[in-house]
Amino acid sequence: MTDYRNMTLREELEARFEEYEEKQRLQEMLSKAAPYLESRLNPLAAAYRGGEILGAAAANYRNSQSFENFMMNYMEPSVQEAWRESCRLTPIRIPDDNKHMYVSCVGAQGGRLAAAETFAGGVWKEIKDYRRKMKNPNRYGGEEAIKIDCIKDLENDYYGVKDGYTHREPGYCNYLLNIKY
Repeated sequence: MTDYRNMTLREELEARFEEYEEKQRLQEMLSKAAPYLESRLNPLAAAYRGGEILGAAAANYRNSQSFENFMMNYMEPSVQEAWRESCRLTPIRIPDDNKHMYVSCVGAQGGRLAAAETFAGGVWKEIKDYRRKMKNPNRYGGEEAIKIDCIKDLENDYYGVKDGYTHREPGYCNYLLNIKY
């Protein structure tokens, strides 16, 4: 607290104004940090708030971009990085098991919320793939082969999420791409 007794009127006004500005900066920082803190301290309130945000965002959604790209705007940074890595690896010939584990590992490195978002994204992708493949099951070896492949992919997603969540060092997940095939 500033001692105003030995200041001139001008000095006192300047000091009070500086304190006021500092309070305003702190208020602004807290208002930006509030959703983050809320999500860490009260997951249910954060989920409700997140639902409101996504509902408002969906109302503004335009068909000019894919739904996945649209949703990435609302994900944790590590999940966004995993999405970029997934897009980068799509044309590269790497075993599917390694891709699933690597992308899930990268996404889960952001913490508990990122790990949940990453695994939910993996499940969503498998549902989407399952529905696409079941339109022409003979092309993929039959219905049983499709189910086995989906379960295997989900297991690889799980192991990747588990590995990424427990090892948060940058670049840790790269070992999953260095497997000979």
